[in-house]
Amino acid sequence: MRLDLATHRAERAGQKLDLTAKEEALLVFFLRHPGEVLSRTRIYEAVWDERYDGLSNTLEVHVMELRKKLEAHGARLIRTLRGRGYSFGAEPE
Repeated sequence: MRLDLATHRAERAGQKLDLTAKEEALLVFFLRHPGEVLSRTRIYEAVWDERYDGLSNTLEVHVMELRKKLEAHGARLIRTLRGRGYSFGAEPE
């Protein structure tokens, strides 16, 4: 997984990823916090810069789209931790 912040170019397994601005911001946040359990509130407030109301599914939709793009070129990197949020990184062996 590579992301060049200057050129906004994201790659996985050498394949270019066509990310929206919000997907890129979400990926940057995940990359800055590998292996951490990130609550929906923490992610939403960092990436959207708004208070999370707990009702919106905006975060889930963006995670789903980002996950599809990442998984097209490799193993799952974004894991849903039921009741806690998300974690980013390779699955522990």
